[in-house]
Amino acid sequence: DGAGNATVVWKGRRAAPATPGVDDFVAASTAPIGTLFPAPEVLSPDAADDFIVPRIAMNSSGEAVVAWVRQVSPTEDAIEARIRMGGAFGPLRELARVPANTVGEVAVAIEDDGEAAIVWSREVGPSSVVEGAFRAPGATFPGGVQVLAAGASGPLVAVASGGPTVIAWSRILDGDRTVAQAAIRSPGGSLGPAVDLSQPSEPGGFVSVRAVGFDASGAAVVGWRRSKGDSSVAEAARRPVAGPFEPAVQVADIGATGGSLAFGIEPGGDVVAAWRERIG
Repeated sequence: DGAGNATVVWKGRRAAPATPGVDDFVAASTAPIGTLFPAPEVLSPDAADDFIVPRIAMNSSGEAVVAWVRQVSPTEDAIEARIRMGGAFGPLRELARVPANTVGEVAVAIEDDGEAAIVWSREVGPSSVVEGAFRAPGATFPGGVQVLAAGASGPLVAVASGGPTVIAWSRILDGDRTVAQAAIRSPGGSLGPAVDLSQPSEPGGFVSVRAVGFDASGAAVVGWRRSKGDSSVAEAARRPVAGPFEPAVQVADIGATGGSLAFGIEPGGDVVAAWRERIG
């Protein structure tokens, strides 16, 4: 945060659980940079779930949102969150309860005024939907969730300070082609229409959104990986503060053996791509 404090979240496991097998939990700890982290604070009830993956976003004042998916019964998972305000985490908030093993990892964002967003994708029959929950500054997450896109998966989210929320995902077009899309939500408002950012993948190919963020001017940037024959490329599109998304540009040719693509967005708007390359 702005005072130099770091917060880390993780899935812990109890050595001697009260109920055998129910030993997984979400924990957090905060410390100034350069000091040891103190004993953690437990954020979730215990669960028999090896696959909890908590995500955290924090603003400059130290407000934070932590969210995760946790198995609550053999047939159900819960999407849960906790908000930290004034230095303390508030009560556990269940955002949704869904059939077990149908939700991917969550993505979270919070801006300096405290507006926050949590998004995820969920399997529904043979397809999937992107859903989300939004929190106004100083409030809790309201009950219920919003369906943001049908036939889509892999969402990421970013919230601009005093500005809009950008959500991007991969949309399935006709069963074996995908395209990167994004939509804008005004502060405290509703989600605008989705727009295509990338060219569609080739049949049997893929487009995978890998980054959403803002530069120092408030322009939004979305980055993704798109398969191209036997190879793949890293691409990105920028949306100025006033105006629509600009045409996509190729950031890098990843090649046939590149993997683990990640993007960085510099304050001036430049996009940096890094990936793992196999040699030999």
